[in-house]
Amino acid sequence: MFVLVLTAMLLCSSSGMSADAYFYEIQGSIAGVTEGVHTIEEVQRRVNFEISSTTRGHDITVELDELKSNLGIHSDGMVFHGYLTTSIADRNELVVLLQSVPKIAIVFLAPRESIQSTKTRTVPPKRETATNSRCDDGSIQLPNNTCLCQPYTWGAHCTQVICQNFGRAESNGRCTCAPGYYSQFCESRSFRPAVESDIDLNTRSLVIIFSLRTSMYEVFKAFQANLPAMAAGIAGPENNIGTYLFWGFVLTDDNVMSYYVASSKNLTDLNAIFDMLVFSSASSPQPFLQQLISAQQTYINIEAFSNVLFFADVGAGDATPPSDLFSLNTLEQQLISISTIWRRKMTFVFSESPSQQLDTSGDQYDVFRRLALATHGDLLVVDKSDVAKVMTEVLNNYHKMENVAVRYNFVASNQFVSIPEKYSSLDETKVLLTIDKNDENPPVFTPPYLFDQNGTLLKTASEGTYYSFYILPPTVSYIRLMSSGGLTCSLRAFVNSDSTMLLSYTDNSAIDIGNGIRYKGIPQFATGLPIEFPHSSTVQIQQLDSTYGLPVGVGSLGSQRTGDSTYFFIFASDDDCPSGPFTQSVQLFDGRKTMVRVLPGYCALIVPPASTLTNKEVQSVADVIDGQCLEMNVNARGDPRQHDFRQVIFAIENSAGMSRAALNLAEVVNSTISQLERSDYPSVRQYSLIEYDDTYVRIISSTFEWEEFIEQFKSSMSVVANNGKRLNQSLSFDAINKAYEISIISPIVLYLFTSTPPAQSSIDAKPISKQMQVNVFTLGDGTALPNGDLIFHQRESGGRNIPVTVDGLIGLPQLLISSLNENSLLMDEVVQDCSSSAKFNFYVEDSASSLVVSVIGIDVHKADMVSLMDPTNGDIDTSGHTIYSDKNTITLAVDLSEVKRLAEAWVLTVKTTSRSCRVQARVISPLTVLPGFTSNANNDYVATSPFTARGTDNRTYAAFRVPSTDFVVSTVEQGSSNVNGDDKLYSVETRPRDEKTCSYQYITTNFQMSSAALVKMRVFGNTSTNFRFQRTFFFSQFNNTATACVGGRANQFGECVCPEGYSGEYCDEPICHNGAQGIRGSNRHLYFLRNLPEYCAFRHLSIILNSKLCFNANRIFDTSGT
Repeated sequence: MFVLVLTAMLLCSSSGMSADAYFYEIQGSIAGVTEGVHTIEEVQRRVNFEISSTTRGHDITVELDELKSNLGIHSDGMVFHGYLTTSIADRNELVVLLQSVPKIAIVFLAPRESIQSTKTRTVPPKRETATNSRCDDGSIQLPNNTCLCQPYTWGAHCTQVICQNFGRAESNGRCTCAPGYYSQFCESRSFRPAVESDIDLNTRSLVIIFSLRTSMYEVFKAFQANLPAMAAGIAGPENNIGTYLFWGFVLTDDNVMSYYVASSKNLTDLNAIFDMLVFSSASSPQPFLQQLISAQQTYINIEAFSNVLFFADVGAGDATPPSDLFSLNTLEQQLISISTIWRRKMTFVFSESPSQQLDTSGDQYDVFRRLALATHGDLLVVDKSDVAKVMTEVLNNYHKMENVAVRYNFVASNQFVSIPEKYSSLDETKVLLTIDKNDENPPVFTPPYLFDQNGTLLKTASEGTYYSFYILPPTVSYIRLMSSGGLTCSLRAFVNSDSTMLLSYTDNSAIDIGNGIRYKGIPQFATGLPIEFPHSSTVQIQQLDSTYGLPVGVGSLGSQRTGDSTYFFIFASDDDCPSGPFTQSVQLFDGRKTMVRVLPGYCALIVPPASTLTNKEVQSVADVIDGQCLEMNVNARGDPRQHDFRQVIFAIENSAGMSRAALNLAEVVNSTISQLERSDYPSVRQYSLIEYDDTYVRIISSTFEWEEFIEQFKSSMSVVANNGKRLNQSLSFDAINKAYEISIISPIVLYLFTSTPPAQSSIDAKPISKQMQVNVFTLGDGTALPNGDLIFHQRESGGRNIPVTVDGLIGLPQLLISSLNENSLLMDEVVQDCSSSAKFNFYVEDSASSLVVSVIGIDVHKADMVSLMDPTNGDIDTSGHTIYSDKNTITLAVDLSEVKRLAEAWVLTVKTTSRSCRVQARVISPLTVLPGFTSNANNDYVATSPFTARGTDNRTYAAFRVPSTDFVVSTVEQGSSNVNGDDKLYSVETRPRDEKTCSYQYITTNFQMSSAALVKMRVFGNTSTNFRFQRTFFFSQFNNTATACVGGRANQFGECVCPEGYSGEYCDEPICHNGAQGIRGSNRHLYFLRNLPEYCAFRHLSIILNSKLCFNANRIFDTSGT
């Protein structure tokens, strides 16, 4: 159970306490203390002072262990949690006494047998970064020691995240996104394959926000008694509620704000919590809207499509007048956006009694009318004695609700509502009719009646003064509503179903998923994804008005998009929409029947910007001194290749060949990740699983919840283990391409497991991104190396190719763990005949902490076949340093702190019983060398791969970045290579560049680039301590195909010249229009970003919406003057 206030019962011994001492766990708030200013010791002294001043003569001492956030509520107070020691045994007596303290509000008080000593209390560990840099990974440390943050991050060290599209920020600096918005910061993005776990809607949450006013106490008792029955109905037969969240809140008469939050996977865990809540006299109205937001957005595991139930007896004191101008970003607008994107169902239950009537005047109540309309929620007014009936007769039907018809705020006189034909024989249409309580209602009125198409009166399943609930007979095709009182009503017809539709809006057809809100005056496409419905369906959407269901404009028939999109339907651009809420009717036809789903929509107003910013002018070539750069590429300072791997992707062939190894693989992944992660803190890594065969590539899962990933991996491997389908070839090439497509954090490491040769890929070939390393593990008897084409991908990405056996797989965890931190390849060599032994010399710099050597060849795993000698000519004990060994392969790891450092070469000797051997050497080192290519010696924005094969002039420059002046690049060798190691390398002269204007501090002279498909480059240099270092890189080249420069053209050198609106090495990265910008960074300066296609969702909206951060994709500048 996870409870946001501490719930440990027996925490330590109470020895030393007097026999009449009683202990309580306490949570509450104190006024007059500013959040973020006072220390816990200062707040503790203040709490004890206020209590002792009011309760003189009583022995009460409070010891605090936590100060909590006010969660956006502007209150002159602080929420605290701790433990109380007193001589008062009666809890009720103590509650009354504490409630008499004017500046303190108590929301939770629970007897405990002992209290936890402050000396033994644990503090959650801070999130660690991969380097010693002051700036968080991915950000850039500038020469003035300030941090330049990446998009959607902020703070002095760039550790805070701004999750887009109302994603939820987590404590590890990651974002949890709504279904479909799978990306690092939940930003609207370009095409990406659907991740199955991301759009799995089976598990949902039940969120309950409850007012802790004294007037709600009796309602709470009825709520508590009937909660199990209500929750059982909402969970349904499959018991699909994964998280229960209770959120209690109060703002007292003394203007002290406090709240209590508890969450659990089991509803029964909340019973003990409920009995310990404290209700207080409270002002009217209350700031409820912020609580509705915080309850959904603050804590983990609140799923999409969840029920959000709100119980209160007064209106919202933080409501504002209505507005369709979403740039105002009011609390009401935020709630509409949250509900639209996360598709949560909000139900507002207001209770009243004859002696305490509900005040429905003004925005404090009208805001709930508007929210119900805009989100297709429910606004229920019930007598306090009827709360139990509503819970067990109405709300218990809210299991996987999908609306099929809605009408809001209509006058109930002879209205007709069509009920769509049932798509499934299991569908049971239910109707909730609510009557608006307002001052114009007569004191006594006759409720409306519902009739079917034959004029038969429909019987209610539950009814009250302001509502009636129906379960329609299966033959009903439309209903007629009759009323003589001119009442204002709302009606919602729904079924309980897994089948639904996800929709978003964008003005750029190249965007996969856009915004949940439409914007008036801007033509936009709708993109959509049917869930639990055949992909071959015909889908049409029609906009309707929310009051009478009349069509607005013309309907749009969806077409299926080409490419790997998550939302694979796109609907024609609509020129405009009337401002305010509207209804979207979605009809899905599978060739036999039509399924109807009705979704909420909103058309928001925008204010066009008065002006836009322009790019900073670039120096002309004539102004540039030799060795200087036209413009410094500040991006390079934060290149993710300088860090350990952040996204770990497993691609597993689903075949009979892999079935024998599947359970072993599950154990390998379980062991590897469990050793990497700490159970008491969220992971900073993203774990992903791909399955592929000869027909499909499936993205099974991608998450930073590592324990969840392990379970998903185990489940998938149990399926693979039972697969009897034998393959002659598999889509391993496509799996590699899709692995990069689903990557959201760099750098990326791919572990691909296969037992068959690869089939030809249908995806246009491009060099593998230098942000991703491909490692190939070929399952067999250990004698066969991976297919040559797979070796090509492995070499160009600097990865490994290792033959494995079923039994040998079990030993992989230590190799995989080590590989995540190995950031530099020293050597990758192939010798065709190693039967008489082969020697390899290489250099390791003194700053490296670990050396890892991998060898592949016949019988190299046997004794005395591989030897390693350090620079002092001392032999390394191979048996004591082996981290992986299988038939014909061995990997050694050496902790360099245990070896004497000399500026001499290491020597590796390899002997096989026959044929070739392949060797690789890697280090874990702060020295990372970043190579790049350019046709202009003064250019600092270099390409990551060669481009000359696409041009007519194959002359080029190679540029290099090293971390600091402690490292000097002295020599470069480059030339053709292939998968068999036939290298033809030539030396190229290098020279330094001006470090004040160039991030890539070294550049070669102009040289002729080889036209070979695979190019090898070796880089040598020296450290400030005269140690030599070396690095090896491989690059792939492709000819000037029609798709090389997407929509652009290649210049004489082969570089892509992109059309307007696109950037990147291949012109496949859309950029923001209108000078789009975002202010960020520790000193709040404005920066422009380059190569950020993910951040440009709306070409026309990019600088208009304050709910988006978008950046110009031309250059980054530091405007701090350094």
